[in-house]
Amino acid sequence: MPYTPEEYEKLKAAYKEELRHRKAILEAARRAQLRQKAEWHLSQMQSALEALGYSPEPPPQEAPEMPPSPSTEPQGPTETKTLF
Repeated sequence: MPYTPEEYEKLKAAYKEELRHRKAILEAARRAQLRQKAEWHLSQMQSALEALGYSPEPPPQEAPEMPPSPSTEPQGPTETKTLF
């Protein structure tokens, strides 16, 4: 008999752990490649837009919120419509 049941379970657990480790490495490499590819496409798009004369827009600044103005008419209960 090549392996005892305990040895077999240990080998099986070690194999599963190694498989998880390899999958994690491959997933990290895949994500890094996708990120690099996306960044390359983004830089290509930015340079194409700049060549066409478009400049990057500054991020929109949020306008300060205005408090709701009180209306002259009293607000009564409103009916809500449902689909069913």
